[in-house]
Amino acid sequence: MNIKRIFSYLALLLILLPQVCSAQKHICKYCDTGISSKFIEVEGDYYHPEHFLCAECKKQIEGSYAKNADNFYHPSCYKKIFHSKCDVCSATLEGEYFVDLYGNKYHPEHLQENSRCDNCDRIICENITGGGKQLNDGRNLCNLCLENSVKSNSSYKFLLNKLIDRLRGLGLNIDTKNLSIIPVDRTGLKSAAGAMYSDNLKGFCKISSGSGSVNGRKFTEENTTIYVLDNIPPIYIEATLAHELMHVWLHQNTKNNQTDQLKEGSCHYISYLYLKSVNDKTAHLISKMMLSDTNPVYGGGLRKVIEKFSGKYLVELLNYLKKNTSL
Repeated sequence: MNIKRIFSYLALLLILLPQVCSAQKHICKYCDTGISSKFIEVEGDYYHPEHFLCAECKKQIEGSYAKNADNFYHPSCYKKIFHSKCDVCSATLEGEYFVDLYGNKYHPEHLQENSRCDNCDRIICENITGGGKQLNDGRNLCNLCLENSVKSNSSYKFLLNKLIDRLRGLGLNIDTKNLSIIPVDRTGLKSAAGAMYSDNLKGFCKISSGSGSVNGRKFTEENTTIYVLDNIPPIYIEATLAHELMHVWLHQNTKNNQTDQLKEGSCHYISYLYLKSVNDKTAHLISKMMLSDTNPVYGGGLRKVIEKFSGKYLVELLNYLKKNTSL
């Protein structure tokens, strides 16, 4: 450190330290009475030493102080009030800390100490989510998701019909004959998806064919079942249904021979478009999570589809999928 910097540093310390001086004819700014003994001079004002008080704890400030607006504080009190607090433990945040998509701030060690919700990805703790629990299928879900989760089978059917209508409005028409929805836990989803299962899977579209005959005429009939994870709020189910319904469209309208990145990226894109059309804060947060997904098939595929088709009519993507197998 050079001489100029040393003097600058000392000058700064002098500014932040009140000056105790001998009595003169001064008026105490705190009590508005004359000072007949020792006094403290702070930024051009005078105080009885016992009247230079912290605006937070109301105790005398001796030594260095911090200032905000026209109020003075002990450095520790200032830090307590004005520095960011950890949303997990409420302690002051110093140095590096994490901020999630929901704006929650927390110490890095809490990532190791606390489980994260398998649905919304929040840290599960009393301050942020009101706690949570682990389900029998191994999922850790926060109470925010559990309390707002879909409860009845009729509600799942309602959401399926809602998504079919909304996607039709976006330009995606799907043959809904023999189409059904089944809510399952992670074990059920794993059973339905088989070798295609992964822990980040939230839904799976299964299409099976059956044959028969009527009046001697043979026919083949397809049954489409969409499996979705249970115990989660409606908007997350809607995001999953939009993705899986695009899989249904691909089966019905193309050779379904696209690369995984084009296929999953396009299905994610339909979910993304739907979420962007919904006036809901959580929907927009889910779309951000999708965009930041580091998975090269899902997140990477979505970003490539957006780059190629954003701002264009949906029909351009649909026609592309009928003629091409990769991006």
